[in-house]
Amino acid sequence: MFFFRFGNHYKMSAKVTYSVSMYNSALYIEKCARSLFEQTLEDIEFIFVDDASTDGSVDAVKKILEDYPQRKNQVRFVVHERNMGSAASKRDSYLYAKGEYVIVADSDDYAEKDAAEILYNKAKAEDADLVVCSIYQHFKQNTAVLDFWGNKGDQNEAELRKNMILCCVPTGLWCHMVRRDLILVDHFVWPTANFAEDVVISVQMACFAKKIVWVNVPLYHYVYTPQSICSKMDGKSQMQRFFDFVDNYDLVVELLKNQGIYETYHRDMFICYQKRALDMLRMVKDHKGRRQMLKTRLPELEKGFLKGGIFEKPTYREKIYYLAIVSGAYPYVHHLLHDHKFFRLRPEWNNYWN
Repeated sequence: MFFFRFGNHYKMSAKVTYSVSMYNSALYIEKCARSLFEQTLEDIEFIFVDDASTDGSVDAVKKILEDYPQRKNQVRFVVHERNMGSAASKRDSYLYAKGEYVIVADSDDYAEKDAAEILYNKAKAEDADLVVCSIYQHFKQNTAVLDFWGNKGDQNEAELRKNMILCCVPTGLWCHMVRRDLILVDHFVWPTANFAEDVVISVQMACFAKKIVWVNVPLYHYVYTPQSICSKMDGKSQMQRFFDFVDNYDLVVELLKNQGIYETYHRDMFICYQKRALDMLRMVKDHKGRRQMLKTRLPELEKGFLKGGIFEKPTYREKIYYLAIVSGAYPYVHHLLHDHKFFRLRPEWNNYWN
């Protein structure tokens, strides 16, 4: 690994570090980079962590930077000599930062131009370790604002912390501005599995932050990109992604146990976890692969859906849903499962499935 500075007079501190992790991002990095270089906050550092791209991603950023000469002394590149995966890129996005606060963005997304300034001012005004904001979500031709709280306004800190731990707000690091000192402690655990690594990091932020505040304004644009890594998965990659998810879930459980709060959240966490696991199983077309994933890593799913464990008495709908996914029949019966009143969701399950 090596890093280099673009300008000749690099400043060794800043109010905010905006880090971007990228891998073969040359086709879509421009919108992201321009949204960062045009931030209204002047005292800011930019770090681009390149995970051994082969498409000239770093050169693409350098070319864009030519249009922003005032930003050259604020930019650093961290380049991996070999591909290390998204978990290592996220880790380095924080560890190489010099700012008082840090945000990590994805290379195919972009931020509102006043995002850093609004979040930083809120953090300083409230003396907060962590600030969380709403986002825009762009999927194909549709755009939605995810404010998570509707019209409720600011939530109390305990509720926000709980919802972060249970992943009821997005776990993406892009809507979290964290005080850098919070994540430089020896007991902060950096995940190594390359899917849902954001969950491990954001849950620890929620646990360790003395004060968390909420900005109910959408300041980040999450964009579904068909060319992204997560969108291009063969069967083997889907299985590895699933195993990485399980590894990181197990790590979260261990972290919560170490904090002495696992029993408080374990039921709700398990429900959310099973939902996500089944969502991922739907993507695996190979029946043998699905069975392997269930038997080797998720025996508790079968217990939960067929024998109880999630609720005292699983409904027929829950049992049929599980069997449809495991057998591969889900694509043919999903309309029936979701639309027919016979399979109507119970209210408590609906909270996790919508």
